[in-house]
Amino acid sequence: MGKRGPKKGTPQAGADHLGTAMAAWGGDLPDWVRALAAAAQSRTANAVAYEIRYDPMVVHRVLRRTYDGSYDRVEAAVRAKVIQAVDCPVLGRIDDRRCQRIRTDPKPPTSSHLAIQAWRACKTCLYGIAHQQGGRDRAVP
Repeated sequence: MGKRGPKKGTPQAGADHLGTAMAAWGGDLPDWVRALAAAAQSRTANAVAYEIRYDPMVVHRVLRRTYDGSYDRVEAAVRAKVIQAVDCPVLGRIDDRRCQRIRTDPKPPTSSHLAIQAWRACKTCLYGIAHQQGGRDRAVP
């Protein structure tokens, strides 16, 4: 017997996270809440909650503007993990700072096979090439 229900990580049919956020926040909808809602819409709220290291209910309450905790902390997590995240062809979804450290490293890593693969992939990754052509790469401390 196979498993029932939708495949894990697929968005629910009829879940309109962006509409929920727009209705709750109105004209005061911050960019980070819009990004959170868009990420929950394209993936799932649970997947986004896991990514920002919060409980899924926090994501739902932030979108509904009923969260009792610190919005500043949630905003910082969303900005770090959702807005500034990059889809690496080798490592998956990673922080922009990690991507920048990998692509600006002049020498190949020797720590692991995966690190070497990621370093090599940066040479052909469209995200890395766009940053190199734009001249926006700077060393991260």
